[in-house]
This record gives sequence, C-alpha cells and structure tokens, in this order.
Amino acid sequence: MPAYLIEFDTLSGHSPGTGATLTPPVLDLVGWRSIGNAQGGRFINMTGGPIRAIYLKSNSAASALQVTPASGGRLFNTVWVKPDGAGGVAESYFMDGNVPTFGAFWMRVPPNTPVEIQECDAGQACPFSGQVFAQNPAAPTGPGWTQIRSPQPSPTPLWRDLLSATPSEYRVIDSYGETPDGQHVLFLSQGAVLLYDHQKKTVSLVTPPKVGTAPPVNAVRFDPAPGEFQLLYNGHVVNRVGLGAAVTSELGRSV
Repeated sequence: MPAYLIEFDTLSGHSPGTGATLTPPVLDLVGWRSIGNAQGGRFINMTGGPIRAIYLKSNSAASALQVTPASGGRLFNTVWVKPDGAGGVAESYFMDGNVPTFGAFWMRVPPNTPVEIQECDAGQACPFSGQVFAQNPAAPTGPGWTQIRSPQPSPTPLWRDLLSATPSEYRVIDSYGETPDGQHVLFLSQGAVLLYDHQKKTVSLVTPPKVGTAPPVNAVRFDPAPGEFQLLYNGHVVNRVGLGAAVTSELGRSV
C-alpha cells in the first residue's frame, strides 16, 4: 500500500475543499485521520495560542507516512523524519512555523478508508496520531531521526527575531526599510504592510492593511526628520507610515 503523502502550506494559492478546526485537545497527543479531500483542507487555529510545530506518527504499517523536504511548504521551515523500516516514515516533526491564533493553514493527506475513518471517529484505533505545539519542541534525538529540511540561517539577530515573529504566510518579503537604530523594520508581504518592533520582538499589521496596486510599491525607506516610513514606487512617495502614529494590530511574537 502506498504511503500517505503529507503536504502543508499557507493558504495562499490553495482553494481547500473542506475545513476543520484545531482546538486545545490537539496540544496533547491525539488520534488523527485524513479528511481525504482531493484539494486538501483549511485548518483554523483555535488552540488559544500560535502553532509553531506539528508532530505526526503512523500507527500501523498500512498508514506509513510519505514526507519530503517539500512537505513543509511555506508553513514549516524545518522537517524531521524517522523511517518505519519498510520504506515509509513512522514519525515526523514539522517545526519553525508560525500560525497565529485564529489563523489558518492548508494541509492535504490522501483519504483513509471508510472503515478507518469510522473507527477513529468512534474513539477506537486511528491511522495516525498527532500533536500541535505552541512552541518548537526540542529537536528529536535517538536512532533513525534525520533532518531533511532546515531554515536558512538569518544574517543578524534582528532578522532572526523578525522572521520568528512573522506569521508563515508573510515570510516572503517584497520590500522593506529599517530605522537607523535597527529597532524597527517596515516590510511588505502579500499586499500587506507590517511593522516589526525589535524591542518588543513583535510583528504587527499596519492599518490600512493593503497598500494598493495603483501604483505598486517597490521600495521602502525611513525618513528620520518626520519619523516616518515612506513607501515608494520608482522613487516617488505613494504612502507614508508614521512610526509613532501608525495604527497596528499585533500578529506575532518572536520566541
């Protein structure tokens, strides 16, 4: 029987065929099964805190996992696997992600059989076990564990903490500007404007959240005289964000 290919990603670019809600019980090891939709599913984080990592375990030879370096998608930067001895994966950790409370992500797993689904829903044997973590667990140790994906090292403590605080869906940065003292970074991602505060180690969404596309923004700079970030298109200012006057809502914190 082929192994179950595990695929995670941010929601961007996906149209999930079904949905599910992750609530506090998944912070402990619980039985899991596949939703089994060909387009994958939308999972909403209702655990009460961020989701930084997910652990998955196969509970039988018939439910071996298939995990590749691409399985973490844009959601998880680190992937660990432990083989099952028969060509599949018995256990896997997906780490270094950031799904805020009430945020959502995409996951796809081939469908389990109707019998497996019925038994799992009835509280009997489940094909998989899983656990969600609000903080990265320690890297797994012991025989068989292999890290098949690892994050690129951040060049400075500022950017290490910025990326840690930033929700996974906003980690592809289009343009940015920094204050001269290195305490604030304004950056654009997915059409949103975000502000990083290095002292608080927080990333916040700037209101209004969209910068617009006419014209687009292709550069950001900080002007210390008025104390504002300037959003530019081909050298011309098209928007301004005052450092002390911006209306923001916190999205994530560095750990």
